[in-house]
Amino acid sequence: MPVKLDVRAVGYLDHLKGDPRTPESFALPACLTSLMEYLGEDPGWITTQAHGRDWQKRTLYDAILAATGMSFGLLWWHPPGVPAQPAGSVGWVGEVCPSSFDLTQVNAEHNTTIQRAFAYVGYACEIVDRTDGNYEEIKRRIVQSLDAGKPVLSFGPVEPHEECSIICGYGGGDTLLGWSHWQSRKPDDCEPDGMFRVSDWQHRNMWKIVLCGEKTQPQTGLRGIIQHGLAIATADDIDGLYAGRAAYNAWADYVSNPAYSKMKRKELQGKYWFHSVLTGNHAEARAYLGGFLRAAAGDDAHLTKAADCYNEIHDACWKIWGAAGGGPGKGDKKACKALRGPKKRAAIAELIRKIEALDFAAAAELQAWLGGKKTA
Repeated sequence: MPVKLDVRAVGYLDHLKGDPRTPESFALPACLTSLMEYLGEDPGWITTQAHGRDWQKRTLYDAILAATGMSFGLLWWHPPGVPAQPAGSVGWVGEVCPSSFDLTQVNAEHNTTIQRAFAYVGYACEIVDRTDGNYEEIKRRIVQSLDAGKPVLSFGPVEPHEECSIICGYGGGDTLLGWSHWQSRKPDDCEPDGMFRVSDWQHRNMWKIVLCGEKTQPQTGLRGIIQHGLAIATADDIDGLYAGRAAYNAWADYVSNPAYSKMKRKELQGKYWFHSVLTGNHAEARAYLGGFLRAAAGDDAHLTKAADCYNEIHDACWKIWGAAGGGPGKGDKKACKALRGPKKRAAIAELIRKIEALDFAAAAELQAWLGGKKTA
């Protein structure tokens, strides 16, 4: 018989109309938070105020971002074999890749990010990679988990296939039901409640599933989270992606390139879109890291100062949008014109450098809290 579990939706704010939640733009932490909430775990609801209104926040989402190291990260894709460039090289007007937005890559192994997430919430997990011959086995394991009342995390049934979705049910034949940040919102593609409906499971694209196991001792130690996060924040390269200062150099140089002054509008808009999305992701990651640390800080000065730095990064990201006359997720057609002018390019690059300084000031405070020398 068909099964459908009543799991809270995940997605972007403009998709979750009428939902009072704060943004949850990173798919893996959002899906795992909804999974835990469905299993009866506390998602840590609080009410917060921003932009003139009340918001409801699931603080477990913030904590998973921190525990995995994702909220400490900044990544920049580059062509294979290209070493990190010195600041001021202005060599990034060419190809870029949205994989830079995927912060599950802050650990050298993708599975490490998943395992750290489940370890924090206190559940075992089994990661099953898709092979040429195990489709029927994956299908059987998904059905078995859903029949037992446990949603399944899956990478692949909805494009972009790199990102996480949460499978909440199945129907007749090979139909899968669930939530994804990128799902179609067309009524013909969805259940009445908005869940996606994928026929034949799009199984050729499903490359990994994660099955939730039994409860374990939650690995919530703050010291371990901060040590792991600092290693990510101060690295220059993670598994072939620029990180840390190398990523900041690439970002600042990307927005500084004088070639934008003569670029056609459509191409320019694409260049600005990449920068704008990266700005939004960075604002959310660092703001929620700041909230996570402030909740843990008590009266500790080092943790409080680090949290303040991360919250300042959020505010500086909004100033980056303001410098171009745009905003989060909108205005790119007009805002992209800012890249044509050298003064606006310089102003945006200066704000990126301010964010970099704040990031490493926070890292120094966290290193001091650990009892070591401040990070350079």
